[in-house]
Amino acid sequence: MPVTLATHADIAAALKKLGATLDSAKTLEPARTADPELAKALLEVVKELSPGERKRLEATIGGGGGAGGTAQVQTRTPGASQVVARLPTKNEGKEPRIDANTPAVAAFLQRYDVDHKVKRPLERVLVHAAKLHDVLASEADPKKLVDVVMNGDLRRHVFLLEGIAKLYEREYGDAKGVGVAVKLLEDTLGALSMHRSNLAYARHVNAPADVLAYMEKAELTARKDLEKLLTDEWMPRKKDGQIPALRDLMQGWGEAKWEDYVDDKKFVRGELVRRLEKISGTDFDMHDLQGGLHELRRQLRWFPIYTESLNGLLQLDEKKNPVAAYEPLLQVTLATSKYVDLPTDSREAGAIRISKSLYVALMQLTLDLGGLKDVGEPVEALAHAFLALKKVKTLEEAEQQATALAGPRLMNDVHTNADKLYAEMKKNKLVEKLAESVKRG
Repeated sequence: MPVTLATHADIAAALKKLGATLDSAKTLEPARTADPELAKALLEVVKELSPGERKRLEATIGGGGGAGGTAQVQTRTPGASQVVARLPTKNEGKEPRIDANTPAVAAFLQRYDVDHKVKRPLERVLVHAAKLHDVLASEADPKKLVDVVMNGDLRRHVFLLEGIAKLYEREYGDAKGVGVAVKLLEDTLGALSMHRSNLAYARHVNAPADVLAYMEKAELTARKDLEKLLTDEWMPRKKDGQIPALRDLMQGWGEAKWEDYVDDKKFVRGELVRRLEKISGTDFDMHDLQGGLHELRRQLRWFPIYTESLNGLLQLDEKKNPVAAYEPLLQVTLATSKYVDLPTDSREAGAIRISKSLYVALMQLTLDLGGLKDVGEPVEALAHAFLALKKVKTLEEAEQQATALAGPRLMNDVHTNADKLYAEMKKNKLVEKLAESVKRG
């Protein structure tokens, strides 16, 4: 029976049963334990622990992170909610009764001088803010923090906070400001990642020395930009331990008059549908790497980000399969991967249930388009380096030089494969069907 470790007490009980510590749990081999399902669940939980979460967990089960505790581990049957102990409901079952916020959110509220619990819609937002705080507060040296955030999973949490801010920007004016601040962080993280990849590719194809030097300088500039942004806006201040950007979020959204649970869910559903319909009504040129292929991929990618950012409000349903061509995707590896493993709906009252096969199809499409973008983008970067260094006179000549290094058919293959993916998406009305699934879910 699948196992879920929902609380610190559950984790403590699992550690005790398996004779493990928090450190040794990271290297567990489930098949070699007495309880493989429990070991697998523990391994997944420990991998996801942020530094702040680990400290709170250690405080609960003992400073050494050793085994202990007496709680019973929760289990679930296939198809059931991921957590057995759900929040009670009120208002005739239309909304959850929240007597207290989650431990992570409660700690975040206390740190940012909020002395009361918040409603479920705002709690969803603060789940991501709390994650960001924990990672960004884990290293006091800005230079080292750059490596922490680039080597860790910070960008994912940044995307989630940015995504939920984008959803709410039409409803709450302060959300737009939050979105701008978080987007700048995401863009700066992305710029350094891109320059690193482009430089690695240039080295791989033996680009000229001056081109490599140009791209090395671009990577160094991107690193300095990230370090400065972290120092200015995204590191805790010594006087109060608050991060300026997150303090501004808490002041703006904490004081906003949030809709009640039912009206909030109605707004979210409508906003998701609106954004999907906007994609379906737009034509994308797959022969334009940035404005077409990458833009389609970027817009499609936002839907899974929105879905995950809502922290359990959306759930996937394997029984809803409006497009027969996508139903076999329920059996592929992606369908059981972390990319489609959404947060539990245990703090919701009536989640929005959408087609899992459509969701997997959209995720597969974004991954495929992303792979093509990753092939084409370094070639474009090489071309711009040739042009910037005045090794050629025109962009067309620069592209020819870059393509000669990469291989004459490479970019043609990128655009041809993108055309095929886009045509299949349009034929099966993937985005339109997903919008319908959200409406009816």
